[in-house]
Amino acid sequence: MIYTEDADFVNFTLTDGEIAVPFSVTKPLDGSCSITVYAPFLGIAEEFERLYAEDPFTDSAVAFLKEHLTEPMHRYGFKLSRDIDNRIRTFLIRDVGEVHSDICLANTRIVSGADDLESLVNLTTHAIEMDADDPDDISAIAVENGKIIAYATLNDVFEGEDFLEISVECALGYRGQGYASSCAAALAKELATRGYTVSYKCRHTNAASARVAMKAGFKETSMEYNFVCYREKERGEE
Repeated sequence: MIYTEDADFVNFTLTDGEIAVPFSVTKPLDGSCSITVYAPFLGIAEEFERLYAEDPFTDSAVAFLKEHLTEPMHRYGFKLSRDIDNRIRTFLIRDVGEVHSDICLANTRIVSGADDLESLVNLTTHAIEMDADDPDDISAIAVENGKIIAYATLNDVFEGEDFLEISVECALGYRGQGYASSCAAALAKELATRGYTVSYKCRHTNAASARVAMKAGFKETSMEYNFVCYREKERGEE
């Protein structure tokens, strides 16, 4: 099935946008693929569907898109996102009973924006930011000797009324010891208890991240590919 993006949105993106996703394809593990495309590239999507509907994530399928979309997007002033492989595996927890809460470690706890984390040293590469006025903006952290060694937090770019996506990180030197999956399970349990469906995504080549998801109780449901482009900078721009 092929869907076209809203015309006004496409016109704005191609004229003034900084990021464009002119083509994306999603395929449930037990279903048929769906394609969302900008209308100017509908013919490319139809040919792609004819050739790759059964397995839209092969190297040859991705190469087809790069061959047919790179130059047209260049004419609109966009370039492909550093040739990054954007084949993504999606995992879901739909009910609290699916969470493997028995793997949650004693050093893992739920925190919110109202909690003071400044006394803890964060060993991960990203700060944990939460809105103190939003009771559903929570995270799970694993703490050892006053140091945050892993966390699971909300990805607020991808959320809905009853759907939330989480992201997980573990500090170097602590990986492979169950801290990341402990945080993922703890946060998923709390969110599922509040009635949310919880999503977890990772690149198809990231086997370690997929193991974290499955250990926490997430079930793989689909795979997707997004053709991400960025506005080309004019000469002399930063």
